[in-house]
Amino acid sequence: MTNTQMKQNDSKKGTPLFPAYTCGPLQDKPEKRSLLVEVVAMKRKIKNEEGSATIEFLGMVPLVFSVMMIAWQFIAGFHGLMIAESAASEAAKVYSVTADVGEATNAAQNIVDAGGSYISFAGAPISGSNNFTASVSVNIDFVFLPASMFAGGKPTFSYTADTSGKVIK
Repeated sequence: MTNTQMKQNDSKKGTPLFPAYTCGPLQDKPEKRSLLVEVVAMKRKIKNEEGSATIEFLGMVPLVFSVMMIAWQFIAGFHGLMIAESAASEAAKVYSVTADVGEATNAAQNIVDAGGSYISFAGAPISGSNNFTASVSVNIDFVFLPASMFAGGKPTFSYTADTSGKVIK
């Protein structure tokens, strides 16, 4: 079959573009001809971009969720730091007026307890008598790490906020 005949056959509807076993010198070697047909078909499939947006979307979803979870953990951690600073300030204010360590510790614990379930009060030592330093220690949970994955419970990080003041007499 000549090239002209192949073009005429290709123009007919329903006829394959590359009929198998019909190309001059390759007619004697059908396995090479079928390899050529497969290579051409593979090139067509590679150039076809149908479904590529779906694959790109599915590839980006885990990345977006991971970034969102990390950002949320930073927000929760920063909020925990602000709660600890606020509790230390409140403990210092109460101690400067009352000079009572127990009342100052209760005030700090009330502030931390109101902060949320992921932050826990770890203590509020006050050192000094007239000039003092109030410290508030908190444990901040890692929000997205389940406690069942860890033997000691949910992992946390500790933070201690310090402030100083003077007792008002």
